Amino acid sequence: MNQGDDFGDDKDKDMPDVSQYSTVGPHGMKLEAQMVTTENIDRNTGWLDESPDGFFDISTTQLETEVVQPSQKWKAAVQIKRQEGTCRKKQKYPI
Repeated sequence: MNQGDDFGDDKDKDMPDVSQYSTVGPHGMKLEAQMVTTENIDRNTGWLDESPDGFFDISTTQLETEVVQPSQKWKAAVQIKRQEGTCRKKQKYPI
């Protein structure tokens, strides 16, 4: 006696390991094809080859800012600097 919902897990008795949840649908197949294509392009163009220049040393120390403030204040400060730059540009190159 079934007491749960029918999720279609037993639709194909010949292939017991396959269900609608373990197979890739049309959208998934398209994404998979795009990933394979991208990987082939990367391999064929040499993007995945070892760099002839070796590896670059990258600093992993955390950047400490002089001013600590919330994001809204940073946004306002950046906006002010942009406006100052725009004003200077307009003074230098009037329309």
